[in-house]
Amino acid sequence: MIGNYKKMKLTLKSVCVLIAFFCFDSLQAQQVQNVTLQLKWKHQFQFAGYYAAIEKGYYKELGINVNLVEAIEGQNPNDEVFSGKAEFGICSSDILLMHSQSKKAVVLATVFQHSPFILLASKQSGIENVHDLVGKRIALEPNAADIIVYMADEGVPIEKCIINPHSFDTKKLLNGEIDAISAFSTDEPFILQEANFEYTIISPSAGGIDFYGEILFTTDSLINKNPKLVSNFRKASLKGWKYAMDNRQEIIELIYNKYSKRHSLAHLQFEAEHTGHLILPDVVEIGYTNPGRWESIVETYKKRNLLSPSFTTKGLLYSDYLKPKANIPWKLIAIFSLIVVIIGSIALFFYKVSAKLKKEIENRIKAEMQIKKLSIAIEQSPTTILITDIKGNIEYVNPKFMELTGYSIQEVKGKDTRILKSGKTDKKTIKELWQTITSGKIWQGEFINRKKGGDEFIESALIAPIFDQIGTIINYIAIKEDVTEKKRQEELIKQKNIQLAELNATKDKFFSIIAHDLRNPFSGILGFSDLLVNSTREYSSQEISQYAGFINQAAQNAYKLLENLLEWARAQTGKIEFKPLETDLNKLVLDIISLLENSAKAKSISINNQVSANLFVFADVNMLNTILRNLITNAIKFTQTNGQITLSSLVQNNEVIITVSDTGVGIDSDTLAKLFNISEKVSHLGTNDEKGTGLGLLLCKEFVLKHGGKIWVESELGKGSDFKFSLPCVDAVNSKP
Repeated sequence: MIGNYKKMKLTLKSVCVLIAFFCFDSLQAQQVQNVTLQLKWKHQFQFAGYYAAIEKGYYKELGINVNLVEAIEGQNPNDEVFSGKAEFGICSSDILLMHSQSKKAVVLATVFQHSPFILLASKQSGIENVHDLVGKRIALEPNAADIIVYMADEGVPIEKCIINPHSFDTKKLLNGEIDAISAFSTDEPFILQEANFEYTIISPSAGGIDFYGEILFTTDSLINKNPKLVSNFRKASLKGWKYAMDNRQEIIELIYNKYSKRHSLAHLQFEAEHTGHLILPDVVEIGYTNPGRWESIVETYKKRNLLSPSFTTKGLLYSDYLKPKANIPWKLIAIFSLIVVIIGSIALFFYKVSAKLKKEIENRIKAEMQIKKLSIAIEQSPTTILITDIKGNIEYVNPKFMELTGYSIQEVKGKDTRILKSGKTDKKTIKELWQTITSGKIWQGEFINRKKGGDEFIESALIAPIFDQIGTIINYIAIKEDVTEKKRQEELIKQKNIQLAELNATKDKFFSIIAHDLRNPFSGILGFSDLLVNSTREYSSQEISQYAGFINQAAQNAYKLLENLLEWARAQTGKIEFKPLETDLNKLVLDIISLLENSAKAKSISINNQVSANLFVFADVNMLNTILRNLITNAIKFTQTNGQITLSSLVQNNEVIITVSDTGVGIDSDTLAKLFNISEKVSHLGTNDEKGTGLGLLLCKEFVLKHGGKIWVESELGKGSDFKFSLPCVDAVNSKP
């Protein structure tokens, strides 16, 4: 027992030590180190791998925060690494020259397997090959060792050319200020192509000069001081380059949107394509360095006296600084760790299961309480709620549904919702409903449904799909409200508003007539009477008689207007009694013609009565008299001298249609639209300048409507008018039950 206890104690100690080791290691990994990577030039696809490593968090995963610094024109970016301003840099094969100058630069990775250095020469300058460069103006950037070696190898040393400082753009070449410039095959050719500039590419590779390009480097002092930092930076950088080559378009957009718009998207795509040709990611592992190839490059430099014969590559490559791995019993450690992990995992598993079960029980209790609350809410809801399957068969209804429709749950369960169908809901509404809810959306609208007893009612409904855990529709829920009474009240309010509008229009018309039409005749009476009172002695008896006639005519007009106005007002307020009786239409027409005959004769107008004899209508005699008198008076007013007016009748569909026709001036279409409208003022002078009241036709309409008939007019300008109205026949009235 004591032995087992000791073993257990020892095991616990070992576990604690292991946990402490892992915790310490984890804390150490979490310490972020800030480093600077000095770029060879401005932001472009040339440095795509480093952007990818930052964006994808490869550096951050290893506890590194990287600051990218662009190169400055006229300065050697490599010097920033040796001055301590940057921990890492990017160079070309000129790293050999740095190394020979006691600047202990170390190659961490050769990203470009081939150098991008080329010469771009103007064809206009007559340059077709490297030998044509003799005596030509060349802009040569520092560190372009590939080009210098190639030219010397071909018997064209730079001393035979006119060397100009490099402005790091193509403007001078395009302007003809220089004949050739050193450039990158991945970059400047795009600019010349866009400018339609004819050029020649002179590439060192054509002469067998094939150096490495785009080399990631650091100093030997940093490797010795912080080997883990260097290792992690190299690892993350190469991982970034792998991602950039596999996702070129993504990195192009990243560079353009986040780092620099100096190059267009098309330019960056050109650069990406040609960069891939130099990296060869499908052929060689990115960053691979061949020591033998470096020896070959060193020999080329020595032949051109760029390096001393005693120079060696010792300390140049990162592999020179990697120490042999210690002989650690990893298998034993792995087995022991596995045992600890298994024991810990089992304990953790049971702990998590226990906690999960406890949580699930708590959640289930909460869910059950929530369901209970929802159930009570649905049962007590003042709106009807029903749930159907996906075919529309009812599965559940709440008490409010049963109360409203009269159906019990037993009567509707399993039945289609069409059990409530009244047949009056628009088919388009039903189609729209199903299209909406089957597509997973909520539908809202109205139905006209039928209760169990047959009564129709209007429902406002909101219908929504119910989904299962994987998003499949399994049911539909409808929440509905009986809005029948609400609709009735809305319609009632609508009708009241219409009536109110009509009353307002009537009031406005009433006051308009009082304010304008009634004032006019009185103005005439007052004017002429003032003349007679104040200047009687100045006028002859004939003039006095004439003015008295004007006053009399104005007074008669005022009286007629007032009579019509009062009669119309009584009609509006319901003060006129409506007493329809059997009336001999022909006899009534003859009486009115005799009354108006003198007015017609004054204009030599003949009035013809073609109303059928012994034709009886069911009408209020006073109202019918007013209707006919106004229509005949209007006909006389708007008919020229020697014209004709005809009254006729037609029995049709249990009603009599009475027509008053004239051969007068007729009515234009605009005026026709305004007749019988209280809101429009329609009053014109007659053919002999007769004045009207503006109320005659409104009275006619009011009185015709009282009889349940209708009134209308058919007219054409210059061809006379036919005013027609209908009245019920006596036989039709007597035949009603």
